[in-house]
Amino acid sequence: INQTGRVWGDICQFDVQPFLRFLSYVAAGLEISFPLDDTPVAATSQAITVQVCDSQGQCDTVPQSAIDGWTYDAGTNSIEMNGAWIPDPGETVVINYAVASTCS
Repeated sequence: INQTGRVWGDICQFDVQPFLRFLSYVAAGLEISFPLDDTPVAATSQAITVQVCDSQGQCDTVPQSAIDGWTYDAGTNSIEMNGAWIPDPGETVVINYAVASTCS
């Protein structure tokens, strides 16, 4: 687990394909974690919108899911992509999120 950057999977799982795909992205050096500049108000799909866009600007909204979508990592203040939503080379990730206001 330490050698793959905390990548792990349950070997008792019937379908190991999602894990193997994820591991191949990590091995290829593709980005799966995207740090945020500010802390979101909440780690919900109502407060955070994530999209993956191709080189022509066609964007798809990514669902919030630890299996096949995005998750928020509070420890690193980043969005992590999972499953089929890990961006391919040439794709971009657009993250919109609400932050707490500091105005008085």
